[in-house]
Amino acid sequence: MHVIELDQTESTSLLARAMLNNGELQAATLICARTQAGGVGRHGRRWHSPVGGLWCTLAWPVPHATGALAMSNWTRTLGLRVGWACLDAIVATCGGGNAETGARTRLVLKLPNDVLIAREPDRGADGRGSSVEAGLGDKVCGVLTELVMPATTRGQAGDATTGGTPPAPGPARAQQAWCLVGVGINANVPAQELPTGLGYRATSLLAQGYGPVDLVALRARLADRLIEALEAQTLTEPMRLLIEPRLAGLGTTIEAEDAGVLIRGSLSGLGPEGDVLVLVDGEPEPRSLSPGAQVRWPVGAA
Repeated sequence: MHVIELDQTESTSLLARAMLNNGELQAATLICARTQAGGVGRHGRRWHSPVGGLWCTLAWPVPHATGALAMSNWTRTLGLRVGWACLDAIVATCGGGNAETGARTRLVLKLPNDVLIAREPDRGADGRGSSVEAGLGDKVCGVLTELVMPATTRGQAGDATTGGTPPAPGPARAQQAWCLVGVGINANVPAQELPTGLGYRATSLLAQGYGPVDLVALRARLADRLIEALEAQTLTEPMRLLIEPRLAGLGTTIEAEDAGVLIRGSLSGLGPEGDVLVLVDGEPEPRSLSPGAQVRWPVGAA
């Protein structure tokens, strides 16, 4: 795998997309930056990227025919597998930090791929914590995963909208899809540099006692695990066994909209293929949510 290291860029994900469109990437490439001026999260949100974090994007050529990609098992569990890669890398690199040994906090995965640091709520006079304290945890790692078709690939396939020259007569050429996995980890970011006013509470491994973090070791572990996640055809049993006990909100009440039906019950784990399991009151066995189900934590969600 080729590695590109930069001091600063606007966004590693945007740079990866531009390089793909320009035909500059031919094989798996990891783009890393010391800082990002305009890091991008899900739904186009800005991702604060100061010195001390791990900011990178893996551009991965997908070995699938484009037409079959959307319906494949590879795509169905992609988000969870990427989440496993991030969780594994952080736990393996710094999971034995001061915070975890104190049993006050632990690293958990919020479906499908945000890594949080969860803590036990402080109790007030009434014995209950605040809704924020009782939430799922504070966000330490975010992921943006995209499946893209580079403009150069579309042009080579004869897409007139990109100005490409139609291919010579002969067998149709399969279009090459790429997966871009952008990962941002608040590693050695001081508490005073963390952003506020977001829809969630941001934290860092350093601020929670899991650092200072060896960024070289963290990046190496993350790259290895991302490759393993992308090469896998579905969620493997070792992946599930790491994720399930560290699911954010495990055992708490959640709501899910699944195929237009609202389901309310207790998050009870993951099925053999990564399906989210919800135990509904009065039902003997957990329900398995479909891949497109929208999961919500009604109270105190981070």
